[in-house]
Amino acid sequence: MNTHEVETIIREALDKVAPECPSPQILYTRAYNYCGRAEIGYGFTRVKLSKSWLGATPEGQRQTLIHEAMHLADAFLNGRVSGHGLPWKALMWTVGARPDRCSNDPGAVATANQAAWSRATWIHCPCRSHRVSKQMRTAIAKRPGSKLCARCHSPFTIAPHPEVKAA
Repeated sequence: MNTHEVETIIREALDKVAPECPSPQILYTRAYNYCGRAEIGYGFTRVKLSKSWLGATPEGQRQTLIHEAMHLADAFLNGRVSGHGLPWKALMWTVGARPDRCSNDPGAVATANQAAWSRATWIHCPCRSHRVSKQMRTAIAKRPGSKLCARCHSPFTIAPHPEVKAA
């Protein structure tokens, strides 16, 4: 998909919900940890597309472009970015797209998560493994037993995920 096609898909999506929203600058990055990213600031709007996006199917690429366009429209219409909250989801449904991350395209999701999974922090309890934020991991490391699983009420332990092979 060339840059003109990318710009056309984004502009068509924006025109459905926020025709006044400025067209974003399109950038390509070497990152793998996301498919696309909408960035809004004072005097600029841009969409960054990664190598993960390039590895997606054509439909996955299209869905990601719409996804990022709706983030721009959300910020333009509501004055703030609501992430993947209800305002953004409503815009996604308005343009006929599913409010999913990376359009659930297996190729894009696998590529986007490959680097993150290799260094993921997992906490464990008797009922299952949980992927957690750095803040949660730090809290559990500082005070073992301080956080409990909502499902089984057992304290968490920190360990690498069994499916992740050490490099």
